[in-house]
Amino acid sequence: MSRQPNRDATFAYQLSPYLVSNRDGTVSNLLTNRRWLASGLRIEQLCDDRGIVDCRRLRDISDWDESRMARVLADLASSRIVFPSHADPFVEYGTRFVDIETCTDCNALCWYCPASIRPKSPEFMPSDVFRRVIQEVAASLDVEWVSLNHYNEPLLDPHFAARVRLISDYSLRLRLFTNATLLTMQHVELLVETGVLESLVVNLPSPKPAMYKRATGIAMPPDLLGALLSAADRGLAVSICVNDTPSTLRAGRDAVVKSFRSVLGSSIPLFFNVTHDRAGLLPDLGLVSGVGDSRGLGGCRRLLQHAAVSVRGDVFMCCQDYDQEHIFGSLVAERLPEILRGSRASAARRAVFGGDTQAAKDLPCARCIERLDPRDNVRLRATGGSNQHVQEREVVRD
Repeated sequence: MSRQPNRDATFAYQLSPYLVSNRDGTVSNLLTNRRWLASGLRIEQLCDDRGIVDCRRLRDISDWDESRMARVLADLASSRIVFPSHADPFVEYGTRFVDIETCTDCNALCWYCPASIRPKSPEFMPSDVFRRVIQEVAASLDVEWVSLNHYNEPLLDPHFAARVRLISDYSLRLRLFTNATLLTMQHVELLVETGVLESLVVNLPSPKPAMYKRATGIAMPPDLLGALLSAADRGLAVSICVNDTPSTLRAGRDAVVKSFRSVLGSSIPLFFNVTHDRAGLLPDLGLVSGVGDSRGLGGCRRLLQHAAVSVRGDVFMCCQDYDQEHIFGSLVAERLPEILRGSRASAARRAVFGGDTQAAKDLPCARCIERLDPRDNVRLRATGGSNQHVQEREVVRD
């Protein structure tokens, strides 16, 4: 006869802080980028008010012997839904995208961008630093793509072609965010030849020159739309992003679509992005803002899934950290895994996914609209708002 687990026993696992409820009834594991339907046993029923998996919380536990329980917990651990109770889950990272600031300048002055009010002095990432970054990303991560941006225009970079070829040499994919004002057929053919492009995302507020200039602060190149059509004709995955405020997009969305379709047809996908104030950096512009939002902190996809690298090779918090005040480490001197698992990166994840507003008070996260609602963080919801990892080792008692 199999033994029953002690009903007072606590199992030696804690619930992951990276589980998030979605509006469609699913739960996402942001660490592994997987989701499942939250039916039957709700995942938060697994843990007590400290986030520790407790056999008394399991539905129909009387039907489960120790062998079955061990298998279930092992499956949950392998899926990174639970961690050993003595482990620190905040050293974990789920990086899927890497943003590399190859230069600091931009030739546009879009009104919704911090670069329009606080432009940076032109700098270019040294070639040896870029090679080091690409080598570290290729060796350490399984990413979906890298980009060449942090509020800069990557086509201003005189080393753009060499960067693209190096990305290709390391079998990485490039998502190219650009205003495309400098896009030439030489660029297009380079991207076609290397096969490196994941997608070409163009910031294009309007096909009408007057509206374009009001939004970007520069004249619209006469051959811009033709260049995009040529790129699409060559098989590149081109899309157009229209950035604006919610009210403007609601009022004028149909007209914007019609104006683009009249000159580009339907060959290039069009999508809309709601602009926000970059964690309070752009106040009083009618942008969506997280300043004064009392929801608290429930996590952030960007903090967990993106890595941002400065023109100097520093790994910093994210794109909302415009001035790069929160440096996690330097790729010039350190390995990427050491930086992402290091004390500064872990402390940021602990504060943001732990709902610790005091620890996060100096981070842009407390003012950022992209942060997650703590009510959607499964562990925060289950533990009443406490998401600190467990220090002592818990064991199953016979």
